[in-house]
Amino acid sequence: MELPLSLPAATELIGRTLAFLGTKTADSQVLMGAGAIKLNPAVVTVTASEQNGSVHATVRGVAKEGLIRQRAGEKAARLVVQHLTAAIR
Repeated sequence: MELPLSLPAATELIGRTLAFLGTKTADSQVLMGAGAIKLNPAVVTVTASEQNGSVHATVRGVAKEGLIRQRAGEKAARLVVQHLTAAIR
């Protein structure tokens, strides 16, 4: 996703968003509840890099899946993207 911010401002926004959504495990990584009733832990990592005057952020979510595939990591990553998009507007 593209963030129309400088790299330091985007990094601060990403950090605040991740802290809001779950327990930060690193500057750009969060452990959050995902799945049907938010009981499946998911790890979401956001990597930001500056390209052509704007910041490109890559959001990756992973979670341990059981017998029934819930796509919890994917849903957690989408939630982070939604919050980042809403924070920009």
